[in-house]
Amino acid sequence: MRNMKKSSCNSGEHFESFARRDFLSVMALAGASGSLFAGAGPLSAALRDDDGPDPSKMPGFGKAKHVIYLMLSGGFSHMDSFDPRPDLPEKARGQTQAIDTNVDGIRIANWFPKLAGHMDKIAICNSRKSRIGAHAKGQYYVRTAYELRGADKHPHLGSWLSYCDKTGKKSASDLPANFIINPPSNHPNAGWMHPKHAPLPIGSAREGLKNSKPHYGVDSARLLKRVNLSKVLGESFRGRFLNDEVQTVSPLYDDALAMMKGKDLVAFDLEKEPEWKREAYGENNVGQGLLMAKRLVERGVRHVEVNSGGWDNHNAIYEEKNFPKKSKEVDDALSALLEDLDKSGLLDETLVVLTTEFGRTPVISENLGRNHWPQAFSCLLAGAGVKTGTIFGAKNDAGGEVAENVVSTPDWCATIAHLAGLPWNETFFSPSGRPFKSGGKKGQAQFGLIA
Repeated sequence: MRNMKKSSCNSGEHFESFARRDFLSVMALAGASGSLFAGAGPLSAALRDDDGPDPSKMPGFGKAKHVIYLMLSGGFSHMDSFDPRPDLPEKARGQTQAIDTNVDGIRIANWFPKLAGHMDKIAICNSRKSRIGAHAKGQYYVRTAYELRGADKHPHLGSWLSYCDKTGKKSASDLPANFIINPPSNHPNAGWMHPKHAPLPIGSAREGLKNSKPHYGVDSARLLKRVNLSKVLGESFRGRFLNDEVQTVSPLYDDALAMMKGKDLVAFDLEKEPEWKREAYGENNVGQGLLMAKRLVERGVRHVEVNSGGWDNHNAIYEEKNFPKKSKEVDDALSALLEDLDKSGLLDETLVVLTTEFGRTPVISENLGRNHWPQAFSCLLAGAGVKTGTIFGAKNDAGGEVAENVVSTPDWCATIAHLAGLPWNETFFSPSGRPFKSGGKKGQAQFGLIA
């Protein structure tokens, strides 16, 4: 075939990428034989646009060996965080004030005084825009770069990293490559990919990884005997049922046993951190979640998502239990994380993401809250490959519409994918034969956010 190109995805499930014109020939043959997609699982080919960019030759590609992804579910208010408007009437600015940061000319909301001291490590994107203003669909969109519709479910970023990683499922240690802490019930997980690429869920960072040690009274010899018996019984069962869900079980048992025997199991024990460190991150879900994420990337894990809910402030947004409390948790935890990563040198190879499904209205409602607002909001990036100490994009004077450098949700996903070394311009195929990209169908990496 002409113009066959080496794919930058090295999972072992894809080997080559074809020029677009050659793909048409392949599809014609498939139509004649009717066998290309039949029960084959993911194809061994990826389609790269002939005229598209080569991400590996562009700034920032693959700078992030690790990604810590903080998802603020519910809709994070840009007017009360990274794009405050102190000169607007109280109906718009609310109780939020703007404070200086350690970067001249950049001001953020008074609810984030510690992050203000780390602005030199951060890039704020003030021009995020989404097509979706509903929670579940919006969260799915920002995690996958695709809208929630159709037969295929889409993988999230961590699954793409596992899928395209040279080492497959494993990180540099005995741990999986992909985790989620405080997982929501609606997480897309591995989507259409093989279940082995799904994130390992940690229900609570403070409780650690449950069932990771043998039951009391079960020594190594007895455990081995049980494992061998399970394999004997399992081989017969797997021989009768050949679907992915059944075939995946045995390798997952092997992975679990490797973790149970490995030295890296200590990553899940936050008691190994000094008390002052745990307090600095905050004794709450987001604080302890980011502390565990730090411990996981220290051991080579590629991707950790930490989910923080409770940002849907339709009513009484400035009541202490709402935005003030939640913002302090993020301010403490994210500041401690950036400081830790910076001191250890890991910030140079770790991308830290703070994102949300949409923003909130630029005016206070009659219920003293802010409602859903996908038209314009703010997110941030920090660390590896990021153009730090900067603001990218802008909203209009009222803070409700993007005025320059619109960053769509697929663009946002493609930017993260680029920094993590994913071939966001290549098209891969689900088992049903449908085409997908790690940065969405039309997502483009935004180099104004990349150093």
